[in-house]
Amino acid sequence: MYSILFFLIFSGVWAVADAVCAPPIAKFLGISVEVSECIVGVILGGIGGFYYGPIIAFSIEQKASSWIATICLIVSSFICSNL
Repeated sequence: MYSILFFLIFSGVWAVADAVCAPPIAKFLGISVEVSECIVGVILGGIGGFYYGPIIAFSIEQKASSWIATICLIVSSFICSNL
């Protein structure tokens, strides 16, 4: 039960972090929002993976770029969980 609850909560955190942090990062670095979504995913996945272990999440938005960013989050959480 804890795993399902964590999955849902972290997916919500991921959606909020993606929506809030990606546009300012894109504007600051002068890159597209899609690339900044991947940056946010890697950072959030790295932090979550380091503290909580491998994380599986899903993207609420049904865009290809959001799913790619979610894959970046998952992979970085698996990598950082081994540190």
